[in-house]
Amino acid sequence: MPDQGTIQVAQPKKNILLLIADGQYGLAGKQHHFVIFDNITTSPAFFRDNGYLTGLIGKIHVGPYSAYPWHVQKESSTRDVAWVADQAEEFFEQATKEEKPFFLTVGYIDPHRDMTRSGFGNQDIFDARTKDVPYDPASVEVPPYINNLEESRFEYSEYYRAISRLDQGVGFILEKLRASGVRLPFIVRCPGAASKGIENPNMVSYVDIFPTFLDWAGLSQKAPKGLAGVSILPIIDKTNVVPESEWKHHVFGSHTFHEPGVWTFLSLQISMARLLGTGFDIRNLWGRRGTSWLDRES
Repeated sequence: MPDQGTIQVAQPKKNILLLIADGQYGLAGKQHHFVIFDNITTSPAFFRDNGYLTGLIGKIHVGPYSAYPWHVQKESSTRDVAWVADQAEEFFEQATKEEKPFFLTVGYIDPHRDMTRSGFGNQDIFDARTKDVPYDPASVEVPPYINNLEESRFEYSEYYRAISRLDQGVGFILEKLRASGVRLPFIVRCPGAASKGIENPNMVSYVDIFPTFLDWAGLSQKAPKGLAGVSILPIIDKTNVVPESEWKHHVFGSHTFHEPGVWTFLSLQISMARLLGTGFDIRNLWGRRGTSWLDRES
């Protein structure tokens, strides 16, 4: 997400760090070969054209490469989050040296399973700065929809172990930013904001991220046509549910393709504020082979 700090240039602009890489439906790699349409303007292409230093560190799961023209591209499948932070530090230093605002995408591998599909890479060797955080399987809380078995507890303990490593990686990058004299948020950190540590109950979607980048960077007037989302800045500091006349009370989701044999489905999530007093039973809005439906109680 964008930050409120600036690099000292003639016309200060906002710096942007995106700690998740993708933005397209379906896997781009190997036999799946999903890519975006030629007429789509990607975020790295847009910000590059508007004077930003753009970069990618870590996992790349998009295509074609020509549509993602990062100035700096350091593709890696490493789980060493300290190494990732070191590469980010070099990128921040380059942006400072060139006196440019930046747009950096960091694609972490964690907590994805490793290539054996039976673990989460926790047995790999990592930089000494990264602390191993083991979890006792006996103390792990298993969700009610999962069988409470010894194997399930072990799986969750290993999964949380990988997430703790990822958490440290995000912290490492924020430390590098502070050392570079730049303040930058993740989800969502706003230096200088009147309210801190708040929990915002309003609904947002991934399609809102790019419009928010544009709004924060002062580039909304140059936005590509047909953007599905809207900037979240008007409600970013809210601690109550904003009326539906001012902000959406529903978001849509989908699972189009991931691997062969996985069915397509769509989802609709509606805020509880809107559900109260209605006759709808929002159990599921999902489709199979292009069909969708919504159950309604009489």
